Amino acid sequence: MSLQGITILLTRTAEANAELAAVFNRRGAKTRSLPTIEIVDPASWEGTDKAILDLARYDGVFFTSRNAVERLLHRIEQVQPEAIARLASCKIYAVGEHTEEAIEEAGLTVALTPEVHSAEALAESLGNESLAGRMFLFPKSDIAGDVVPSFLRSAGAAVDEIVVYRNVAPEGNKLDEIRNALANGDIHAVTFFSPSAVRRFVQMLGTKCIGTTPVAVIGRTTGNAARSLGIEPTILPDRASAEAMAEAIERFFNPERQ
Repeated sequence: MSLQGITILLTRTAEANAELAAVFNRRGAKTRSLPTIEIVDPASWEGTDKAILDLARYDGVFFTSRNAVERLLHRIEQVQPEAIARLASCKIYAVGEHTEEAIEEAGLTVALTPEVHSAEALAESLGNESLAGRMFLFPKSDIAGDVVPSFLRSAGAAVDEIVVYRNVAPEGNKLDEIRNALANGDIHAVTFFSPSAVRRFVQMLGTKCIGTTPVAVIGRTTGNAARSLGIEPTILPDRASAEAMAEAIERFFNPERQ
């Protein structure tokens, strides 16, 4: 219970924040939820449905978020359930532990997860693979970065990028309450689990309200996004998971336990 007396701001979707809260609550922390993201269907499923019906043509699939895994699998169930067997025959790559867990929960095998959990590290970890002439599928959000697809194409591979979800701003946030809590020191750490969460937070609240409040980021890509917007990360876990984030925050507030 070494986070007793610590209040942590969670900035994922409302549903994900509820799950994260349990992780921090077990360590004695209190949490505040500021949903910065809402996951909705893409404008069109045409590209995704075409890829599902033709999964046999892909040598591998790259997942850079848990949402991408869950949304593609859900669409496969709706369009052609038997296509899951073809997906299982592909080489599957995951950006981090959280994404890897979603893949394995579906009964699929992950071929590669980089030690450093970021899109850049995933691309770098492919350096020893022969990629030229191979065909890959990249399920993503509508605002996903192009680090992995660009790397694959530069190595001579072909990539089909399909949007399996849109990342939109939710409604109904009590922004003044959060802003005041930060200003008054009632929130002791802010967490970001994706670049899009950082961007939406800045759109909603700006950066000044953070002040000297410690900021925890899930990985290098999210940290870079924060820095680009004027937010300097203070806490970086050694793995891309909620438990690792909680452990890192615990070490930060209890340095004698390191």
